Amino acid sequence: MSSPEYAELRGLSGTAVAPRAAIVDDPAIRRLIWFLQARSIEAGGLKRVAREVLEQYPGRIGTPSMHKFGMKLGQVYNAEQVSAIRAELPSAGEFILRGEVQSYRWDDDGSGFRLASATDGPEKFKEAQRHPVSYPVAKFIEACQHEPQALARFLTDICINPLLSFQKSGVRGKDRTVYEQRLENEFPDQHLKVKVAELPWFHDIIGALLEYQRCQEEAARADFVLTAIGEKIWETLVFALKAQSMVVVEGWEGRGKSESVKAWCRCNQGAARFVSLSGVTSKTAFFRAIAKALGIASSYSRTATEMQARIEDVLQRSKIMLVIDEAHFAFPQSQRIYSRPEIIDWIDTALYNHDVPVALITTPQFINCVKRAETQVGWNWRQFRRRVKRWVQLPQWNTEADLMAVARKILHGSSLAGFKLAVGYSRMSFHGSPSRDISGLGDVATEARILAEADGRATVTFEDVERAINEHLMPSDSTFAERMAAPLKGKAKRRTVDAVSEAEACRELSTPLKGALNTHSRAVKPAAGGNRFSAGEPPTDETDDTEPLRNRSGDLVVA
Repeated sequence: MSSPEYAELRGLSGTAVAPRAAIVDDPAIRRLIWFLQARSIEAGGLKRVAREVLEQYPGRIGTPSMHKFGMKLGQVYNAEQVSAIRAELPSAGEFILRGEVQSYRWDDDGSGFRLASATDGPEKFKEAQRHPVSYPVAKFIEACQHEPQALARFLTDICINPLLSFQKSGVRGKDRTVYEQRLENEFPDQHLKVKVAELPWFHDIIGALLEYQRCQEEAARADFVLTAIGEKIWETLVFALKAQSMVVVEGWEGRGKSESVKAWCRCNQGAARFVSLSGVTSKTAFFRAIAKALGIASSYSRTATEMQARIEDVLQRSKIMLVIDEAHFAFPQSQRIYSRPEIIDWIDTALYNHDVPVALITTPQFINCVKRAETQVGWNWRQFRRRVKRWVQLPQWNTEADLMAVARKILHGSSLAGFKLAVGYSRMSFHGSPSRDISGLGDVATEARILAEADGRATVTFEDVERAINEHLMPSDSTFAERMAAPLKGKAKRRTVDAVSEAEACRELSTPLKGALNTHSRAVKPAAGGNRFSAGEPPTDETDDTEPLRNRSGDLVVA
C-alpha cells in the first residue's frame, strides 16, 4: 500500500488525457473529456458515471437492430432477429438458439455460434435441441443495462485513446476528416487507423454524455445559494476563463468565498480545477495539491521537480483553469523572508505566460505579503500586478436577504423563527470583532443538526437552533474573546481584543468603511438570568416590519 503504483492507481492520469484532448478541435468535446477525467478521480469513478448514464437514459439503450425491430413491452424477437441483434452485443453468449452450440473455432462465421453436429457427441447435440427459438425483448434490454463495466471501459477509452474520433449527430464524414488531419500532425511517423467513438448497444452515446454533463452542471448550480458576493466571484472567474488571464479575488474570511469558488468549479469541471493551499506551503506541498486536482502522479515518493514538470505539461496543453484558494499561503509565511516568492513567480511564468487561466482567491493578508516581499527581498511586484487583469475586492458583509436564503438552504425543515434566529447570530458582532456572517450560519447548522440527531430527528427545529446558539456557540465566542482580552503573562499593558480587531480591520479597509465597521461592532449583552443570545441587536440592512422574536424564556432575540 505504500508503493507509488498503488497510491497513483485511482482515476485517469492527467498526463495521459492532456495529449489526447489536445488533438480534439471541438471545445465542447474537450470539456467533456476533462469532465470525465475529473469525475474519474472522485468517489465511484467512471463506474459511477456509467451507472448513472444507464439509469438516466433508458430510452437510448439498445442496438441498432433492436431499435429497428422495436422494443415494445412484451415483444418477442424471432430467431432471425436474435441472430442480428446478438451480433451487435459485446456479450451475447446467453442468447443461444435451438440447434446451436458456442464455437471458438477459427473457421466459424464470426458470430461465436454454430449448428451442432454429430461430432459434438450425443449429449451436446441433445442439449442444443433444447434451446429456445426466440427471446423476449426484455432479456436483451436487461443485457444492455448490465453493461456498466463495458461503458466504464468505453469512457476510459474516449479519454485516452487518440484513435477514437468524435462525430456529432447528423454530421457524417467531415468531422472525422478534420480529426484525422490533426492526429497525423501529432503523430507524423505513424500510420494510425481512426474509428468513430460509438457503442452499438447505446444510441448516440456521445450525445448522451454531453447531455449528462450539462445535467450534472445544472444540478450543481441548483444546489448552491448564490449570494451577491458569490455572483461577483462567479463573474470574475468567468472573465478569467474566457480571457485566459489571471485575476485576484480578495475578501474577508467567513463571507462564503471558498464555497462559492468550489461551487463554480463543480459547475465547470470540464474547464477548471479547484486547489486549496495549506497554512504551511512548501513547493512540494503546493505541487502535490495541484497534481491531485489534475489526477497526476502525486505519491509521497514524488519530488517537487517531478510533479512540477508534469503539471506544466498538462496545464499548458489543456489550458485548464487553476483556481487557487487561500492564495496568500503561496507567499513565505515567516515574518522575515530571505528569498523571492517562488510559487508566485512560477504562476507568472509557467502559467500566465502560456495562456493558462489562473484565479487567486485570498483574504486581505495577500497585499501584506506583497509588501513584505518588496521591502525585504526587493521583489518586483509590478511584474505580478501587470499580469493580474482584474483585482476584485468583495463586499465586507452579505446582505440580510442573502443570509436568509442560505439559512433556508442549510437549515432545511426549520421554521421561519429558526431562520431569523440563525441570521441574527450570524450578523452579530461579538466584543468588537466582525460578524460571523456565512461561517456563523454554517456553525449554527452544524451544531443544530447534531442536536437534532441526538434526539433522533432528521430535521432541525427552532429549539435546536436556539440551543446551538445559547449552549454552545455563545459560550465558545465569549470564552475566546475573554482569553484574547487577557494580558500575556510577564508583559506590560496589552491591547484588548476589541482594540486589536477594530484597529486591524480599519487598516485593511478603505476610509469610507470605518463608519460601517463601528455600526457592526456592538458588544453582546447577556439577558437577565444568564449568557443568552438576547440583546445587542443584530445590524440590519433594510427595514424589517416583522414582530419581535422571543425565545422560550421570553427574552428578545431578534429585533
